[in-house]
Amino acid sequence: MTLENNDFYNVYKYGDSLKPGLTLKIEHTVSVRDKDDIVDLVKLPMAELERRRGDSVNNENVLFEQLQKVTGKWEEQAALTQLLDSALEYCKAPAVNHSSNQWIIDQNGYSSISNMVYKMEWRSYEETRYNHELKASVPVAWQLTWDMRVNPPNGANSYRSGTKIAGQDRKRFTDKVSMEKYLKGRIAAYSLLFTEISPPVPQDYAKHFEVNGLLLPGYRLADNELGRPEVNNNRQSNEKPQQGAKEPGGEKASVLEQIAADRERRKTRDATVHEPPTAGKKRDKGEEL
Repeated sequence: MTLENNDFYNVYKYGDSLKPGLTLKIEHTVSVRDKDDIVDLVKLPMAELERRRGDSVNNENVLFEQLQKVTGKWEEQAALTQLLDSALEYCKAPAVNHSSNQWIIDQNGYSSISNMVYKMEWRSYEETRYNHELKASVPVAWQLTWDMRVNPPNGANSYRSGTKIAGQDRKRFTDKVSMEKYLKGRIAAYSLLFTEISPPVPQDYAKHFEVNGLLLPGYRLADNELGRPEVNNNRQSNEKPQQGAKEPGGEKASVLEQIAADRERRKTRDATVHEPPTAGKKRDKGEEL
């Protein structure tokens, strides 16, 4: 609060402020400082005092209406400022960090592969126990942590935390070969998501790649739409493998189920072009979805 002194009154200002494109605050309280100024006024007839007060209140109302008109103009200007801020936020959205579909190892020991839409990473930990006969620590088990998630640009909006699609934490194996086989199967299950630098974005994850309702440059939705996604209650969308939600007209396909369907279609297509009709190939158990 600030205080402003005038000839015969004080004005208390309660934090007048402007946040461009957002809020305008003006709150003033007037307090007459010197009561001696009413000496001449009290000599006037009551009717004259009432008339003068009425005129003063009317003038206040006129000024108040003028302030409201000015405030309305500010509202229009603030809306434009907010639109410009939204456009700038969209244009300044950072590009996502990714490995261009190549496996890399980070400083924390995680092996990862990523593109503009997806990221998969894993890390194993060897459990050891001291063997008194050998006088050394020997491995007794292996723990595997892995996850598959969307890979949105950092800081673009509140949703960009990298929503997890699937994964497991510290899955324990007593046989290293079994762990490696299991990991190979998980990698194979999601391999189709790492064939493009910018694969189609599933509708359910579109919000992760939008800023202010617009899809960021370089992305496209799974149904090949560009720009802001439209509501389509009949579309088939992706979900976490463990979820079992259903939509009217059928069961909602998970990411793995869609990958499996795509893989089978591609396998059938390749077999038709390159193999005799009776040719076939069994999938390794470690690669099953």
